[in-house]
Amino acid sequence: MLTITDASSLLQRANDRRGRLALLRTLGFQAPVGTLDPAAAQRLGLEPEIRRAEVAAGPGALRALIADVRPDASLRDCAGRAARRLAQRSPELLWLVLATRRAGDAVLVVPTPGGASAAAALAIDPAGVRPSDAESFAALDGARGPSDLDTHLRWREVLGRDGLTRRFYRDLEQTVHALADGASGTADDAIRRQLALRCVSRLLFLSFLEVKGWLDGDRAFLSRQVAARAQRLHITLLEPLFFGTLNTPISRRAPASRAFGCLPYLNGGLFTRDALEKRYRGVRFADADIARAVGDVLSRYRVTAHEGSAEFAEAAVDPEMLGRAFESLMASEERRNTGAFYTPPAVIRHIVDLALDAALPGSALQDALAQAREG
Repeated sequence: MLTITDASSLLQRANDRRGRLALLRTLGFQAPVGTLDPAAAQRLGLEPEIRRAEVAAGPGALRALIADVRPDASLRDCAGRAARRLAQRSPELLWLVLATRRAGDAVLVVPTPGGASAAAALAIDPAGVRPSDAESFAALDGARGPSDLDTHLRWREVLGRDGLTRRFYRDLEQTVHALADGASGTADDAIRRQLALRCVSRLLFLSFLEVKGWLDGDRAFLSRQVAARAQRLHITLLEPLFFGTLNTPISRRAPASRAFGCLPYLNGGLFTRDALEKRYRGVRFADADIARAVGDVLSRYRVTAHEGSAEFAEAAVDPEMLGRAFESLMASEERRNTGAFYTPPAVIRHIVDLALDAALPGSALQDALAQAREG
């Protein structure tokens, strides 16, 4: 069985054709025999954004499509649509899609038979492989069995949200407890846990900003800041970052805050001390626990700002997963007092549709929705 170290090495080498074929060979696929001609690509529903497509045979009905996507096209969207259409137009085969771009990034997609529901996917960034990526790919190798149908089912389960959510929730819960248990200062266990959960929620929110390059353009901002200080992290990093920088307009920041670099002003309340934090300002989290929270949780998992859709569910921590995790970690009384309940996108869309229907009945609603889509 593939080790985590070997899986990580394979993903790191997947920035060219040879490395990507090595990924497929590891999963039991042969080398592709040729490029699909335009007529075959059209029959399979492949889009013009896919410049080149090849098919590799695997055991039984397993097939892999290697799709070279144009640099200006969305890799996620092309991969998701290609996987769904393959499953719909050739349901007798069990497909895996490896969509790639010359920039080096790639995505591995396993559609459901018939394309009936969201495909499961693993994003591959050879220059930034996360431990959770290597764990997922090693699990794909370990899921192979004598039955092609069973192998395909296990692959979808490996890349599905449930397994990743369980691992993420477990690590998140352990991180909150470790921060609370290791904190200094006078406060009971319940207070320490609430303060720790607040701290972790801020760090995880910042990890989403890292992905978008909004923290001084550094996608490893938190890890570098922890490494640069190493000691007294609560006082030298957390407090000035949370309360002296992110919650302060850029023009009013002190020189010490500006030293963090180009960081956005976030005025939504998350980076403002609440009543509990004002009362228990003497509580300090241990350096080792803060470093572990950043290194073992934030750096372990791939974070994406994209929420799962009806077509594409990525093996990464997205806003929906994060919202559900924090709702579960909060005590029920605390949720009621703060009104902190996660609302799934589907429910939000339904509420918005009802509100629009009431405000714009009949054809006026349809006209407004059509204009919104066009704009």
